[in-house]
Amino acid sequence: MADLSAAAARDGVEIDPDAVVALAAGTRTPATPAERLAANALAVLRSLDEYCDRAFDESLYGEIQSRLDEGCAAFPYRPMRRPETSYNVYGSADGNDPLSRYDAEQKSWCLELISTHVNEVYQGRAEGIVAVVIACDLICEELPFPRWNGFMEIILRRLFFERIGMRALAFVSFSRALLDWELGLSSAQELPFAFGQAILHSRYGNNTTPYLRQLLQFLERGLDDLERETDAMVAQFDRCRAALAADTRLNHRQQSLLMELVMNPSGSIDTATYERRYGVTLVTARADLKKLVQMGFLSLAEVGKKQVFSPVSHMEDVVAARSGRASLA
Repeated sequence: MADLSAAAARDGVEIDPDAVVALAAGTRTPATPAERLAANALAVLRSLDEYCDRAFDESLYGEIQSRLDEGCAAFPYRPMRRPETSYNVYGSADGNDPLSRYDAEQKSWCLELISTHVNEVYQGRAEGIVAVVIACDLICEELPFPRWNGFMEIILRRLFFERIGMRALAFVSFSRALLDWELGLSSAQELPFAFGQAILHSRYGNNTTPYLRQLLQFLERGLDDLERETDAMVAQFDRCRAALAADTRLNHRQQSLLMELVMNPSGSIDTATYERRYGVTLVTARADLKKLVQMGFLSLAEVGKKQVFSPVSHMEDVVAARSGRASLA
């Protein structure tokens, strides 16, 4: 969510971060062109498996661009103006900015470089991470795509990490961290280099080692956050499992289902599936599920002629409350 909000800021799209969260949770339908664009980006991110075997080339870029533009063709693209810092003038000795030339040749070169970096890396090799970081930063710097470079960066980064076999890195909020760094926000102040000082120019040319260290630190911070969040989720699941096991009102089937839904809050089940999974009669399946509705664990919806049971919002807290605890958080 942080990265999607950062992409919107980069692409000059005004959207409430809470709306992005609601769109991702499926509790809101797009009401504005900005929300439609965010919904399109979410749809692409959810279908990345379709692209994992595709080459990073003009065909892939064009297809993703078209999907982002669905229902947004008339929506103006006004990318954020990058802050003016000493970083903007690194490069040649006379101070000319090589990143200021946004002509067709420059953009073509940028896309070719991205493709070369990513298509040639091998799974598990450390230089693959550096290649991905460079490629993502090139998208933010060069704006090589006709529209929605911020959203394109997130989508392609996720694909990059899938390609080199490091899926967990796809969830590091690189775009958010980079934007915070560019804007000089307090959340970026602990980083080792101030913006504009990460590339060192000398008589021998540009030394990009500090710059790469800066970008890789974004990944390190993100991995630390991911580890902390994962540890917290595992601890929460363990507490839920203990609470359900101790609830004598539940049979083993109900305990198993509730634990599954705590871990997958977007899941659901119908009586026929419950019947087959646990080897019980349809009458028993209905009784088990309706009891969970009465206890406040599940909600019931009619989908055609089928009754579908889904977990209530904040299922883990409901498990805690029903088991005599105030909260598992």
